[in-house]
Amino acid sequence: MGFMVMALLPTLHEQISEGMNVEAVIEELRSMKASSSTPSLESSVASLASSVASLDSSASSSSSLSSHVPTPKSKAALWHTIKIMTLTRLLTTLYSSTLLSLLTLTQLSLLARQRYLASVFQQCRDERLHESMDEQLSIASLLFKGGEGLEELMSGNMDALFPDLEIDVPEDDGAFLTLSWWLIHEGWRDIARRVRAAVEEVLGGTSLREEMSPTDLFIKIKQIRRRIEKDSSFEEAMLPSTDAMTIYVLSQGGFADAPPSPIVPASIHESELSDSEFSWLDSASQLSLPTESISSHNNHDGPATPPAPLPEPLVPLLSETRTLFASPDWSAVLRPSLDGAISVWEADALSAWKDNGNVEEPRQSFASLLPALARWNIMTLPSPLVDRILSTYEPMALSAILFGRFEDHVGER
Repeated sequence: MGFMVMALLPTLHEQISEGMNVEAVIEELRSMKASSSTPSLESSVASLASSVASLDSSASSSSSLSSHVPTPKSKAALWHTIKIMTLTRLLTTLYSSTLLSLLTLTQLSLLARQRYLASVFQQCRDERLHESMDEQLSIASLLFKGGEGLEELMSGNMDALFPDLEIDVPEDDGAFLTLSWWLIHEGWRDIARRVRAAVEEVLGGTSLREEMSPTDLFIKIKQIRRRIEKDSSFEEAMLPSTDAMTIYVLSQGGFADAPPSPIVPASIHESELSDSEFSWLDSASQLSLPTESISSHNNHDGPATPPAPLPEPLVPLLSETRTLFASPDWSAVLRPSLDGAISVWEADALSAWKDNGNVEEPRQSFASLLPALARWNIMTLPSPLVDRILSTYEPMALSAILFGRFEDHVGER
């Protein structure tokens, strides 16, 4: 399971890195300093740290949630963007990786249960067929019933013979697994917008000269998390919300004919902040899904083209997954999983502070911490992140519960 998640993470990481290209902003800021010639991210920020004092008051005044980011060509605006984008990318990576791990765990657990039930039902069919054949071929049956029913048994039509042991199993598990395409290519943007708004609210007014200890930064992260996770299950970010969007996602994996681009709900591409403030996030989208409100969509002239039906075996799997994501059980699994992911980052983040030899926690300016925070994002995602999420008790318990939920499928059979 972890291997499958790790196979998907590079694509997710690439999407996030292109959508929030901190390095490009660093380069733009570096190019404004004629004396700076070292290309590395760390030295670029360090060489410009001396300008923070004169720019700090300007950046702080422009950081409120309802105001626009300063003029892109000003140093204050670039510093502000680097600060917000670095933390946004970091947390978006952690949230998206956690959700992708849990989505994959859910998908594989449901598919494993379905395959297991199919094998059990097939074994029951074989046993019943063997018993029926013995009965029909008995001397008593041949003498008194004339072998009635023998021809039907010989036909091999199991669904007609034993309809109570029928189960609809997808011919290819790939269709259900392909749904993770949505989170990897589009859903993470919804996560990034929530994260960005929370980061702006908590850290928008934080001075780049402010001395921070590891505890100080971790407390800020907790404050950001409380805002992100308030009344949110991330269902819309994890799965396409309409049949038309689902068909579109399936077509990306070759499991459906490519339909016209579906209408994406406005919540995926809109936020309370102005569009210009999100241009750095929207510009990297590799997808051209039109955004339109429901009201304007309903006002189109002419009848709307009905979406193609979903593959029948996919419907119960998708329905059960959505029901899970909307349930209290999901919240009980999501929170400790995110805690585990954050703890992996916190352990790595401690290296950003230089040991000063004192008993007290080391403290450094916020600006000097940004290179390490940005570098963690552009490194290959560590497997301990996925291993920690999937080895947490709650996800393991969820997988066991999903696999053992037979009542809806066995019933009175």
